[in-house]
Amino acid sequence: MKRVVSVIIVLMMILIALAGCGGGDKGAPVSKYVGVWTMTSVDAFGNGQEFTAKELDMSGSLDIKANGTIDLDLDGTKASDKWKEEDGKLVLDSGFVGELKDGRIALEVMGVIFYFSK
Repeated sequence: MKRVVSVIIVLMMILIALAGCGGGDKGAPVSKYVGVWTMTSVDAFGNGQEFTAKELDMSGSLDIKANGTIDLDLDGTKASDKWKEEDGKLVLDSGFVGELKDGRIALEVMGVIFYFSK
């Protein structure tokens, strides 16, 4: 299972790298998503069964900035992207969508849900 999650993370990082990075809008409104978030758990199969990041020997963080950029670090692999808030959801230019659930960002990537807390 760790191999499946690792492959998904690598694919996610490749897609984010292809999306590029940039300056973002200077006038972007402050969002509930802005801040530094740390990966706490993973729902590897999208079925509601979460494993802690520690159980999977994984680590990660999201640094979501008010200027419309986001820095991702997953197991030491770093990438940057642009983001915006649409309909209350966190939408990355690379196509990934996250939303707040129980005070955590749930970021779904190809059926795997990564949870991040402040």
